[in-house]
Amino acid sequence: IEKSPGYALNAGTPLFPFMPGHPYHIQAGSVNGHIFVIVDGRLLLELTDPDPIDSGKYGKIGFEAYSSHIRFTDFKVRRAVWEPHETAYAPEW
Repeated sequence: IEKSPGYALNAGTPLFPFMPGHPYHIQAGSVNGHIFVIVDGRLLLELTDPDPIDSGKYGKIGFEAYSSHIRFTDFKVRRAVWEPHETAYAPEW
């Protein structure tokens, strides 16, 4: 993941064994700066962006595959449905 135009936010992981020529079901998105990538039902990557893009002003997506060959089928763009969930640590002492 890279955030244009300054590319100050970058993220990547080698934790999923992608195989050339194999089709994958990929879901990716962002909710209030919480970015996620799910591959074949497994959470592959998540991160938080301290300065998220205003999706109301910039409601577009883009792809760039540097030095890669990628084929898309059945491509869909949807608005994420979510509910806030309060999280906290309980004191242990």
